[in-house]
Amino acid sequence: MGVKNADLADLISVTINDLPVQEFEVGWDNQDYEACRIYQNERMVIDGGTQIERKIMLDESGNARYRRAYDTDEPKVGDVMHTIKVPWTRIGTNYSWDDFELLQNKNNAEGFIDLMKIRRVDGLWSLAELIEDRFWKTPESKTDDLYPYGVPYYITMFMGDGSINTSTGAFQGEWIKYQDGNYDSVCANIDSASEAKWRNWTAVYTAIDNAFLKSFRLAFMYTRFKAPLIINDPQNKRAAAKR
Repeated sequence: MGVKNADLADLISVTINDLPVQEFEVGWDNQDYEACRIYQNERMVIDGGTQIERKIMLDESGNARYRRAYDTDEPKVGDVMHTIKVPWTRIGTNYSWDDFELLQNKNNAEGFIDLMKIRRVDGLWSLAELIEDRFWKTPESKTDDLYPYGVPYYITMFMGDGSINTSTGAFQGEWIKYQDGNYDSVCANIDSASEAKWRNWTAVYTAIDNAFLKSFRLAFMYTRFKAPLIINDPQNKRAAAKR
């Protein structure tokens, strides 16, 4: 009569399981972590300052005109500059350990997976999740300077009453919806309600049809948008990167 492995007491008492050698799997919540990829590969490095500030001219003064001989100029000067302001935000993660834990885990046989590696991956995973989460959100309120200005802060479809702009396609995105449910039209210190050039393009569609494709083409043209590269086959240089 055969004997099960579980009944071989001596074998079990002197033999350990087939353990991984410094390897373990991680069940990520996200398959892409697009925000982290952008931060790592496409980030802009800015050095110093209490906040980020840039200058932009959205309109001209209108001084040019057709004229006749011996016309007299009437000089005028307009205020055409606007200030973009974005506050700094800070993010961090941490992981802790005890000296005795490291001693217990130090031996290659008993510590078949490095405890410090586990703690580090845990901390970085938490960091990646938080970055990804806030990247796709607006701040908590218009006075919130703890969280960053996510994508919906700059690209919005809302009007002042909270309804979605249903125009066929135009630069009408001007009202930001914050996480507290309130709306505001000031984006990075410039009021989109009064500065039409500070609005983003919006269009509403109900089906993937010719009307949708037309709106899509217009959006690409007016915003000079370039679709992200799509990797078909990384090993084939001719097909590796396409739009």
